[in-house]
Amino acid sequence: MTTINITQALCLTLVHSLWQGFLAAVAAGIVILCTRRSKAAVRYNLLTAVLVLFLLGAAFTFFHEAAGSNEPGGAVSAWVEGKVSGLEETVVLSGIQPQVHAGIERSTGIFGQVGDFLTLHASTVVLVWMLCLLGQVVQLMGGFYQLGRLRRRRVFDPGVLWQERLQLLAVRLGIRKPVELIQSAYVAVPVTFGFLKPSILVPLGMLTNLPADQVETILLHELAHIRRNDYLANLLLHIAEAVFFFNPGLRWVASLIREEREACCDDMVLNTADRNSYFDALVAFGENTFVRQRYALPLGKRKTDLLWRIRRMLNQENKKLHIMEKAILSLGLTAILAIGLISMRAAELQADKRQTAHQAAWQGTDTVPTSSNASGKRAKEQFPSISTRVEDNGSTKQYKIDATDAEGNTFQLTKVNGTVTELVINGKSIPESDFDQYLYIFDEIESRNHETAGEQGGEDRVTAAERELARVQERLDAANQEQTDAQQRLEEQQERQQELQEQEQEKQQEKLEQDQEKKQEKLEQDQEKRQEALEKQQEAAEQAAERKQEAAEQEAERKQEAAEQQAERQQEAVENQQEAVEKQQEAVEQQEGSRNAADRSINQLIGDMIDLGLAGSREDIHSFTLDSNGLTINGSRQSGDAYQSLKRKYIRNASEHYIYSHNGNGTTVDVRQ
Repeated sequence: MTTINITQALCLTLVHSLWQGFLAAVAAGIVILCTRRSKAAVRYNLLTAVLVLFLLGAAFTFFHEAAGSNEPGGAVSAWVEGKVSGLEETVVLSGIQPQVHAGIERSTGIFGQVGDFLTLHASTVVLVWMLCLLGQVVQLMGGFYQLGRLRRRRVFDPGVLWQERLQLLAVRLGIRKPVELIQSAYVAVPVTFGFLKPSILVPLGMLTNLPADQVETILLHELAHIRRNDYLANLLLHIAEAVFFFNPGLRWVASLIREEREACCDDMVLNTADRNSYFDALVAFGENTFVRQRYALPLGKRKTDLLWRIRRMLNQENKKLHIMEKAILSLGLTAILAIGLISMRAAELQADKRQTAHQAAWQGTDTVPTSSNASGKRAKEQFPSISTRVEDNGSTKQYKIDATDAEGNTFQLTKVNGTVTELVINGKSIPESDFDQYLYIFDEIESRNHETAGEQGGEDRVTAAERELARVQERLDAANQEQTDAQQRLEEQQERQQELQEQEQEKQQEKLEQDQEKKQEKLEQDQEKRQEALEKQQEAAEQAAERKQEAAEQEAERKQEAAEQQAERQQEAVENQQEAVEKQQEAVEQQEGSRNAADRSINQLIGDMIDLGLAGSREDIHSFTLDSNGLTINGSRQSGDAYQSLKRKYIRNASEHYIYSHNGNGTTVDVRQ
């Protein structure tokens, strides 16, 4: 196998992968249509099987084309020599070989011309493909480099509590290998990557800003990817897309596989956690789902992906094909059928030309001894008269062919189940052991016998193909019309629903206005009644006031003395209250002084931490705790001389402690001295 043969085989494999990819897309569409109520794992396995079959078909095409291109160019000559090896005189092949090759190798029709073009320019096609493949590989390696940077830059320890909780969740899903949990300032949603040493990157602050039950559901989703080895499957999928980057069918199947992969992980989460908590977590991330990590396994790429997944889990219904996807698959399938029928017709025409070339090759130089040709040289046999009888009893099918050539020689040929059993020439039976010497006569008679039937059969096949194509087109038109009618019915139904909704809204509005009017009338009546009652009460009050005025004037003098005494007691109470206010003000001033002292102590302590090299700057310290038991900075426990130095300076007894926390919501300080 030469380099040229490999190049041509690779070129033809790439071209054939286009229609193979479309067939894979059709198969994937059938899977989507037939498994609307099936589990996501079943759909995922079926789509993966479709992808594997596509890759196996491409590999088979390559080896088939490579083996076909490796066959020697003189194969036709060897076949001819084998047929006439038993004749009395040797056929001179050098004179007929070019005619045979010309009849067989000449391509006809548009498909043949396309094949010849690809064969001649295979190196150019493969070179362009390899350049594009190189770009895909560079992009793939760049993606893995970016993942490596995410694992090393701006990462923070989540703490022992969450790391231990992650390992417990991993054991619940049956994961035995250790999984690392990392907080990153560069990711907006949780991301999983790694096969031998898997890691989960979560956004910085997610562990503290979300409720614990929601955080656990997110971690369960990422652990489900690790449990299913989705990272390795995703890598292989990207490699397949890089090799067949030009194939739209493959890329569509790959997108379906990715969607079903996320659905499988969602189902695993729902089987082990609370569904409401998981929905709340997905909605929380729905506002920030722009992800650039193509080669990792993020929680969601777009807001619509998360919404579709939530809708699928709520309705228990898998994804459907869109109208445009159905139309494209239908048109493509029709095109493939049409191309297949045209290719079959072209192949039949090519076979007829090969048969003609074969017969022409036998005309010139064959020499076979017969009773009517003593010199051993024969001319081309012509059979102007030929008839055929067929006897078929169900188990045995027998053909009897009677033929007469232009010279008056008679031939009787009998075939039983496709095998020649008897040959009679001019009334003389030819022994079966000599049949090899008359192979050309078999070919001549059968070719002449089938010539008319072949022409009629070819026309029938073309007519049948045209009828089949017309039926397919009619079915497609009917499907399109049905789809259009369904769309129109849907639009009409929506219009009717809209009208009903508008009518219902109008009725509700009228009822609301009537209720409002009734309420207004009742309110006015109540207001009038209250006004009348108020007037009556006012009159009674005036009369009572007059009576009270008289009594008041009588008691005024008595009350004056009592009022003076009461005023003196109130004055004393006011003075006592003033003293209490002054004491409270002094306490507030003392508390404010304590707070300022605490802030100064915290600032001084942060400055000492920076001087001791525990932090580069104040912005690097998000939280710390200093007490008699130890020093913790940003969730990491410190030890050594730095802690002892700070303890001697700030901790005088076991009850003293310094607590500091700074986040987006503000700063919290707690100092006890």
